[in-house]
Amino acid sequence: MVIRDIDLYLPKQNNNRMEQTNRVTEILDQSNLNWKVRSEAITTESGIILDGYNAIVRDDTNTALSVRSDGYHPYQNYQLIELLDRVSQQTGLELKKGGFFKPSA
Repeated sequence: MVIRDIDLYLPKQNNNRMEQTNRVTEILDQSNLNWKVRSEAITTESGIILDGYNAIVRDDTNTALSVRSDGYHPYQNYQLIELLDRVSQQTGLELKKGGFFKPSA
């Protein structure tokens, strides 16, 4: 796996919800993480449904990212960035980098 870091340049933060949404969108855009995932049932070529497992699929590319048990519920990138932004607001720590894991070539 390769970790990709992206420098983020963000406007000064305050508590306005619209401004938080704009900051989150800016982070997602700068780090190429502005996409969602969904869980999808797994079916074999012969039509057999694999009970108990789902594929985690990236919405914008329809790429299967992983296979997980039915009990797994993925967080969306925006949900995690919103959480980090709230922590940043409360602690005064700035968000400096964003990134993602991807398979190495």
